[in-house]
Amino acid sequence: MKHTLLTKIFILFLLISILPILVFGARITLVAHGFMSEMALKYYIPQQYINQLFYSLARESVIYIVYIIIIVVIISIFFAGSIVTPIYSLNKAVKRIKDGEYGYKVPINTNDELQELGESLNEMSEKLKDTIEELKNENIKRKVYVDILVHDLSNLVTLIGGFSDILLEEETDKDKKRGLGIIRRNCDRIQEIIQTTSRLSKLEEEKKLNFVKINLKDVIEKVVDDFSNKLKEKNMIVEVRGENIEIEANNIIDTVFSNLISNAIKYSPANTVITVHIKTMSDKVRIYVIDKGEGVPDIYKVVIFERFLRGKKTGVKGTGLGLAIVKTIVDMHYGKVWVEDAEGGGAAFVVELPIVQKE
Repeated sequence: MKHTLLTKIFILFLLISILPILVFGARITLVAHGFMSEMALKYYIPQQYINQLFYSLARESVIYIVYIIIIVVIISIFFAGSIVTPIYSLNKAVKRIKDGEYGYKVPINTNDELQELGESLNEMSEKLKDTIEELKNENIKRKVYVDILVHDLSNLVTLIGGFSDILLEEETDKDKKRGLGIIRRNCDRIQEIIQTTSRLSKLEEEKKLNFVKINLKDVIEKVVDDFSNKLKEKNMIVEVRGENIEIEANNIIDTVFSNLISNAIKYSPANTVITVHIKTMSDKVRIYVIDKGEGVPDIYKVVIFERFLRGKKTGVKGTGLGLAIVKTIVDMHYGKVWVEDAEGGGAAFVVELPIVQKE
């Protein structure tokens, strides 16, 4: 940038300064030659003498013009540098701030508008540094708060659940046993919410994942195998279609498919088939998890990936955080996730991931 801008300003100075000099010098020379020719005719001066005098005058004019051009070039370099150097410093400062060097200050002492711009940039950089520090401190406080909350709530829920189990064993009244059963189930649900919230919080703290080559179909088939008991309970099967393909991903990618397949089992009626289709698309791969449930209304297709939003689903266990975790993990893999209507009814959750992660 510096050299390009310097060259442009330098050429601009030369054009503005030298062109008038050359035009003026040429004009003066032509006028002088015409005047000398008229004088030669009027006073009968030999033309040869006039030509020698003219050539001598022209030679001196060229020498003076060369001197002037050299001076103009030196001045042009100085002025061009005085303009470009502060701009280069500003550009350098912006790049360093962009790379995370918050608080970096650009040294500019030009006593003009460029200095004012530099001072504004320095002020912005300092404020940005303070804001980043505040956010870091708040993030640390939030992390500590979440850890304490998870720990204390888990202990309380475990205590309540434990007493519920003891009472369930000793109680004989059916109504009371039913009430204790409800308490026990809700303890499990609260524990699940606590653990899921903690996991989501830790995921959001991760700045960058480490990626390794994994066989995507193997990962999905292992996830399906983990749900074998739940599938048997509802007499359901999961068909995994598509070719084997290796992609660069983190091992937590199995959580994405675990959540999607778990949802498909929850929301699909018994005796149905869930389809997982792996489709390669040049430098990307798409995974379709298709269920036979009621589908997702259009008004929920976007917000369903936000926390604690599950759409209008009743009689289904869940925390409303599963799809938020899915989206977080997919985003960390520089991919996309969305839901669309499946052919013949049901929902098709689509995960798009890059085959090779960019550095």
